[in-house]
Amino acid sequence: MIHRRVPGAGTIEERITGIIDRLVVRPERIDIIDYKTNRFGGDQKVRSNLVNHYRPQLATYAEVMAQLYPDRTIHTWLLFTEPGLSGDQRLEEVTVS
Repeated sequence: MIHRRVPGAGTIEERITGIIDRLVVRPERIDIIDYKTNRFGGDQKVRSNLVNHYRPQLATYAEVMAQLYPDRTIHTWLLFTEPGLSGDQRLEEVTVS
């Protein structure tokens, strides 16, 4: 994805680049899923720190998709690929707004 963020008064233009690992486009919503290989052993505190660390990245993806699909709600997710995690430990919705 390449996007140009239009500057406000007194700011310079920004170019945003990134790769969305999985983008699910539905008639009513968009799901952005970013795969993460971080190992955290199921530790909830480490996981929480990882979610906070990646929140700005997901927020940027959501900002761009909102401009492309203004009529749809956008949901952002992290999918942890660590072996041994159960289904509910793998996927976490991340609130970005």
